[in-house]
Amino acid sequence: MRSESTDSGNPGGEIIASVSLMDFFGVWYRCKGWYILGLFLVALTAFIDTKFWSAEYFEASGRFYIQNEFVAYSLIGAAEIEVFEDTRNKQYDSARSGYLAEEYLMSGELILEAVDQLGRQQNKPCDVYQLLGIGKGRDDQDRETRLVDVIRNGLMQVRHIRNSGIIELNMELTDPRAAADFVNACLGVLKDRFDRDRFGYVDKALEVYRARLKEEEINRAGKAGKLGEIIYDRYPEVDQKRRALEWELEVQAETIALLNKSISMFEMYTDKLARDAGQPVRIIDVARPPTHKNRPRVVLNVLVVATIYTFVFMIGLMVAG
Repeated sequence: MRSESTDSGNPGGEIIASVSLMDFFGVWYRCKGWYILGLFLVALTAFIDTKFWSAEYFEASGRFYIQNEFVAYSLIGAAEIEVFEDTRNKQYDSARSGYLAEEYLMSGELILEAVDQLGRQQNKPCDVYQLLGIGKGRDDQDRETRLVDVIRNGLMQVRHIRNSGIIELNMELTDPRAAADFVNACLGVLKDRFDRDRFGYVDKALEVYRARLKEEEINRAGKAGKLGEIIYDRYPEVDQKRRALEWELEVQAETIALLNKSISMFEMYTDKLARDAGQPVRIIDVARPPTHKNRPRVVLNVLVVATIYTFVFMIGLMVAG
């Protein structure tokens, strides 16, 4: 004989579920005193721990952007500049420079250099190792590795402000002044790095041109001395030698003039005013010591602990009965 399904016609399943739910709330109601007492103790413990025992972290922020007006002309050819100057160059260079700045800000090289600057600053030097509780390791490299890992994983953050090209650097430390000094030191190291990348070729070229000028001047002085030693004579050999030296001195004079002109142009390009005008990293806001802590947040921590306690309490009631 075929059995007929009674799921739709028999509400017994719903009645059982309703009774079970009522029983559960009945058990909870009988235990509500223990629940409220436990909730109070857990919340009080979380409040005291967060308010008085947990380390307070202060977040400092600095903002900057990358200027790319001069970079495009050194990256691609003149013909391409005329066609894509307003499209490809600025968009590509802005994105490339922004992500390059982010990668370098999070690099161990920059972090360690900023930490070293904080330790050597004249007014109130700061030992970041001691501030983060990093003791001596097996060697200096092990200690530096641990420091970089701690800063990268949660303390330091680079954020791109959408559709603006502005980059924000945030740093959390237990000392508000140290947090601000660290951000400013990182921005300073970043500026120096981009400055070297942009003007490094010019600085090196200036050294090469000056060395070449000195070499030409010494060579010219030697030839001028030889010319002065030649006594005027009508013999063809002597006259030919004198004319050859005079011609070489004229060529060298032109070479020295060209070198001096190039050196003057490079010096103008690397002048402080010109260098500042072409500085790629433009700082909008320097970091200032924060006045309010960023974490831990007392109310949030108490709510999280209370929620976890409630969940565990409910699970316990279900298991018990």
